[in-house]
Amino acid sequence: MTGALQNENRNMLGVFLKYPAPGQVKTRLAASIGSEKAAEFYRELTELVLERTISPEQYRRILFISPEERILDFVRWLPDETFLPQRGDTLGERMAAAVKMLLARGPRAVLIGTDIPDLHAPLVAEAFAALEDHDLVIGPARDGGYYLIGMKHDYQLLFEGIAWSTPTVLTETVRKAGMLGLSCRLLPELSDIDTVEDYTQWQGRIQHSEIRRQESE
Repeated sequence: MTGALQNENRNMLGVFLKYPAPGQVKTRLAASIGSEKAAEFYRELTELVLERTISPEQYRRILFISPEERILDFVRWLPDETFLPQRGDTLGERMAAAVKMLLARGPRAVLIGTDIPDLHAPLVAEAFAALEDHDLVIGPARDGGYYLIGMKHDYQLLFEGIAWSTPTVLTETVRKAGMLGLSCRLLPELSDIDTVEDYTQWQGRIQHSEIRRQESE
């Protein structure tokens, strides 16, 4: 799409994201706060995660986008990024394809989403470091899924037969890793923002941080 995509022998970070169109993102949250507000929040959250995970000296970042036909909108929104389309019908197929593409360009691949505001570059770097002596690294999310998965070989079976968007995603994935004989490192558990309760808690944290900043000035 944009940028050089040859084998660079660098650690590769893939970020999954959708275009922030009302009604197409954060649909559970939109049921409570409205589709326009939910889409704007998704845009802000994506920009926050991308800002916090910049670390070109440690890894190369590629954004896996959906839908592909909005590539020009993505470029206008995030002009300094490199894009590739998501490939596959299910989430598992799209993640498996992304890992394959990342490993074709570097020795280690890590995938993240844009729903975890506490995700940052040092944690991503920790994930890559964990792959020096583990086959697999996973960042557990508090809802039973995961916010990060990384590997240095192409373990496609980890993405097959998973009940995505359920509280059993992490458990099923770790079980599959065990069946394949893979050593797995778990990162700290973090929360994503999918519900109005998550959103309210996050807004409270932002307001508290702003008050503390003003008090310190």
